[in-house]
Amino acid sequence: HQQLKTDALWHLPGRRGSLARLRPRYGHGAPSHRKTTSPPSSSEQGYVEPNQRIMAYVAVVCVFAIVIQTAVGLAVRRATRADHLRMEACLLEMSDHLANQDFASYLEMTYELHRQIAKASHSDAIARLTDGVLTAVTANQWVLADQYDHEVADYSYQVHRRMFEGIVAGDLTTAVKATSDHYEHYPVWECRLLPPAELKKDA
Repeated sequence: HQQLKTDALWHLPGRRGSLARLRPRYGHGAPSHRKTTSPPSSSEQGYVEPNQRIMAYVAVVCVFAIVIQTAVGLAVRRATRADHLRMEACLLEMSDHLANQDFASYLEMTYELHRQIAKASHSDAIARLTDGVLTAVTANQWVLADQYDHEVADYSYQVHRRMFEGIVAGDLTTAVKATSDHYEHYPVWECRLLPPAELKKDA
């Protein structure tokens, strides 16, 4: 099997919805396979306040949902046995991370699954677009990680598995429905934007 690639994500400790968890915790949590740098503080040039970063992330996820729907539709018709095996390998790792409640590593592997689905579309344009959008998604991954817990991760796993099963069976209805369900209940839609008073504290 082709060796699976992963991107570095950060596992954010603390209570859901707290101000502390709305600040990215770069350099902590899941080990990174590549060098990372800390984001600029409020006093540095290039600082972007948390609400703007949250809204930018949500906008990118909206684009990503459309791209993956397209990739899934093509993969149903074009995926090969080798493509199926690569997707299944991702699901096996996702299951292991879920059992260990390692949500950071789980999220990494969901993105790798999406990359494999895009490759299974056998459309170079879709594969490249998926890589580009995922780069933007992972830049503010803390927004999604903030919303994650075991219940959310379990639901995520189930819809990804149904997506995969639809692709393998050549069942367009099942695959597209699973993808639609995934993004209809995507955790970031529940993000809490910070009121002005808290933004001043964060700065």
